[in-house]
Amino acid sequence: HLSRARAPQQIGMDFDGPDGPMETVQLAVIPLPIAKPGWGALLIERIADVRYSEDELDLCAEFAALATTAGDEAAEAMMKRQAAEIDAESGVYKRDIIEQARVRLQDQAHAQHASLAIMRIGIDKFEAIPPAAVAACVQAVVDLIREEVDYGDVIGRVSRDEFLVLMPGRKLGVARELADRLCALAATLASPVGRLTLSIGVTASQPGERGGEAAVE
Repeated sequence: HLSRARAPQQIGMDFDGPDGPMETVQLAVIPLPIAKPGWGALLIERIADVRYSEDELDLCAEFAALATTAGDEAAEAMMKRQAAEIDAESGVYKRDIIEQARVRLQDQAHAQHASLAIMRIGIDKFEAIPPAAVAACVQAVVDLIREEVDYGDVIGRVSRDEFLVLMPGRKLGVARELADRLCALAATLASPVGRLTLSIGVTASQPGERGGEAAVE
C-alpha cells in the first residue's frame, strides 16, 4: 500500500536482518512511477532518530524518477535486441545468431582444449504438418529441448524444421545419449498432429581440435 501512494513518506520500522533482529530504522518510501499493473518503491534507510527533511524526500523522488526512466529505456533496448536475435515462433536464437555462437564456442573450445558437442535436430515430415498446427508443434519440440539440455547450452533455429544445440564441454557419448532420449520423449509429446518424431545428428570436437562449418554438415 505504501508503494501505491503518490507522495514520498517516511516510517519507522524494525525487522530481522541477515544477522538477526535489528534496531528500528527510519525508511524513506518513494513510490516509483511505474505504469499499471506494476508498482514499486525506492527504500532509503537511516538510523531511527534522524528523520528526513522535505527537501531530502523531494531529492529522493527525483532519483526515483531517474531510475524509472533508465529502467524503461533499458527494457526498450532489451526488447529491440530480443526482436533482432530471437525467432518469434520458437523463442530460440535465429540462424545468424546461433551461427555466431557456434563460431565463438568452437574457437573457445579450441583455445581451452575443451570439447564442444553439437546436435542438429530435425522435425520429421514437417511439410505434412498443417500450417495452423506448425507453431504449436515447433513450441512443443523447443520446450522438450529446453527441459533436457543443461544450463549454458545454446539453442537456435536454423530452418523452419531444424534446430541447432551447442553444448560446451559435452562429450560425444553423453550428447548421443541425450539425442536418443530426445527422440524417445518426442514420440510421447501431445501435439495437434499426433505422434511427432525427430531425426538428430550429433558431433563433437575433441580437445584442441579446430572445428568449422563441416562439423555442422
